[in-house]
Amino acid sequence: MSINERNAMGIFSVVQSILYFLVVIYFWGSSHAWWLTFLFLVIMILPAILVKLPNNLLLILVISVIHLSVIFLIIAHSGHTESPFYPMYYLPIITTFATSVKRFKKRSIMLISILASVFTFLHVAFTKDPELLVWLQGCVNSVSYFVLGFGVLFYQMQLRKTISESKTDYLTGLYNKQSGEKLLLEEIKKAKAIDYSVTVAFCDLDNFKSINDTYGHLLGDSMLKQAASIIRESVPGDASVVRWGGEEFLLVLRKVEKQEGIKVMERIRKNIESHQFSYHGKTIALTISGGIVEVEDYDHNILNVLDEADKRLYIAKNTGKNRIIS
Repeated sequence: MSINERNAMGIFSVVQSILYFLVVIYFWGSSHAWWLTFLFLVIMILPAILVKLPNNLLLILVISVIHLSVIFLIIAHSGHTESPFYPMYYLPIITTFATSVKRFKKRSIMLISILASVFTFLHVAFTKDPELLVWLQGCVNSVSYFVLGFGVLFYQMQLRKTISESKTDYLTGLYNKQSGEKLLLEEIKKAKAIDYSVTVAFCDLDNFKSINDTYGHLLGDSMLKQAASIIRESVPGDASVVRWGGEEFLLVLRKVEKQEGIKVMERIRKNIESHQFSYHGKTIALTISGGIVEVEDYDHNILNVLDEADKRLYIAKNTGKNRIIS
């Protein structure tokens, strides 16, 4: 969920709390206004905190449980458990919880939904001589909590999967060129604003076209996937690897100066050179060439950075291959 979406959710939660407060005052009278006001202030603050939290499942869960409990206290201590509005206020809490949890956590959604269901049936029990229809209404509300919670969670999962697939190359699992360009531009802007080093490198598998022409594209695709895996395992954890096109890759090394970046590129070159690329019994030797620059040397201009890195790759290709030029 983006920052704008989180802010919008926080605003809607506060507006909802205010409107719900007015409804409760209207139905229940003003005799409880002072403590209702206090509790409603609490439940207006909680969603704002929740949408600002990082992906800390425990904190999100604790705040959601507190939120549900406060709503329960408002309804239970007012003496008006027959209000038709109380189930509707549990639903946004479950929705906010489901959208705030980035990882798939069935048990967490189950726990929140069960707690909301327990509170709902307690409200029914507090009702004077509840009829069967009231209990059935409680059952419908309970099912709604589970359907909404898991529905939102599954939707979030599918949305994240779609976004992830749109950013990655289908063959290698690396960033694709479009997302790589955006990533590099954002990284260069941050590096200029915060003043830290970013090193950028182009690298290209040597003689790859002849391998494709000789052994076929299926073998070539296997070589690409293996090479991509080696490159990804050879770079620092916070580095980004992009399949720029064909057999060409772009590397974005965060907080890495050029001299350190050269060492990373040499590690990639040696790992590619020493690896036994195999496909259906065939073993192929591969090498890689690269050009590397530091963005600060080119005034953080993305076009100049890419152009200079590409020129160095061209030099590496034309001076014997299997080398890194800085």
